[in-house]
Amino acid sequence: MALAVFTIFAWVSAAILLAAGGYLINQARRIRRPDLPMGSSWGIPIEEARVSEGAWRAAHRAAWPLVGAAGIICAVHSIAIIMTLLFMGDDFSSFVLILICMGLITAALVQWLARAGAKSAARAAVASESDVDSDSNSDSD
Repeated sequence: MALAVFTIFAWVSAAILLAAGGYLINQARRIRRPDLPMGSSWGIPIEEARVSEGAWRAAHRAAWPLVGAAGIICAVHSIAIIMTLLFMGDDFSSFVLILICMGLITAALVQWLARAGAKSAARAAVASESDVDSDSNSDSD
């Protein structure tokens, strides 16, 4: 009975990881596009990116590879769980738990890195915009 419940849990976990992977890969594909409107629901929800159009673009240019990587991590772990369930026999429970936990932890860490990179890139873009503004003001004096 416990093995059957765990098997159902493993299949549901694989489905959730696969869906999350698909979503993150799609998000990466969308935020990679240069015409992503500022404030889009597909964008990275950080305040630093909403300061200017340049900050928005820089943040998403920095974040999209890591968002895509997080999606690939989720999808690969989902496929590994499914393969384990299909081919490993009854000795799969510990390995499946490791795959689920490591997939979630790794994807969450990569997402965190994507947000941190986006924040850093947005701050750098704002700083360079303010440097350009101050240079143009001093030239006009």
